Amino acid sequence: MTESKHTPGPWYGKAGTIYAGPAERPTIIARMPHPRRNGEGVIDMDERYADWKLIAAAPDLLEALEELIAAPDKKRPAEVWQAAQAAIAKARGVEA
Repeated sequence: MTESKHTPGPWYGKAGTIYAGPAERPTIIARMPHPRRNGEGVIDMDERYADWKLIAAAPDLLEALEELIAAPDKKRPAEVWQAAQAAIAKARGVEA
């Protein structure tokens, strides 16, 4: 399996679109889809925004997990744990 490359982070969201890069020349990563119907009706907007936050946090989550894996057992620095907690908080849409 070859390793795939993704657009470097950080990614950020604005008006239903996920961007990367400087505000002057951002790269569009993803757009939040329009509501779709499922067996129970239209998917909840809160669920859509939660998905959107998770997508925006993906590069941070990947980087934090890679740092955790690379750190020696029992010698993981506090900064690595803090980065992991911050990435999880970003994915959940809360402050770390």
